[in-house]
Amino acid sequence: MVVAYKEFWARWKDFDGRSGLEKFWLVFLINIIITSALMFITTVFSALNSTLGLIAWILYLVYVLVSFIPDLALGVRRLHDSDKTGWMLLIGLVPFVGPLVVLVLMVLSGTVGPNKYGPQPDAKLNATTGGEDASA
Repeated sequence: MVVAYKEFWARWKDFDGRSGLEKFWLVFLINIIITSALMFITTVFSALNSTLGLIAWILYLVYVLVSFIPDLALGVRRLHDSDKTGWMLLIGLVPFVGPLVVLVLMVLSGTVGPNKYGPQPDAKLNATTGGEDASA
C-alpha cells in the first residue's frame, strides 16, 4: 500500500505508460482516507475556533490542489492500461452519466501483455517467458 502511494507521488507528472488496477484503487483509497480525515479535522476545528478551522480548511485545499495533477496522471495511466486514451477522462465532465462512465472505465481489467501505451504493469512471472519477469 505504501509502495503504491510512493509511486503515485514519484510519477506525479508521468502521463505515459500504464498503471494497474490494484495500484490505482489503493491510491484512490488512501486519497479518500486523507481527504476525509482532513475534512473531519476541518469540521471539528471550525466548531472549536474559527482560526483553527481556517488553517485546517487551507490544509485541506492545499492537499486537494497539490494532488490534482498526480491524480490526473494516475487516471490517464489507468485508462492506458485498458488501451484507452487518457482524453476519455473528459467524459467525467458530462453531468450525471459522465462520472459513472469513468468509474466503469477505471474498473475494467487492463490489457494482458504490452499494448500501445507500454508493457503490462506489475507483470508477474510469465510461463511464456521461461519464468522471467515479463516487464523487464
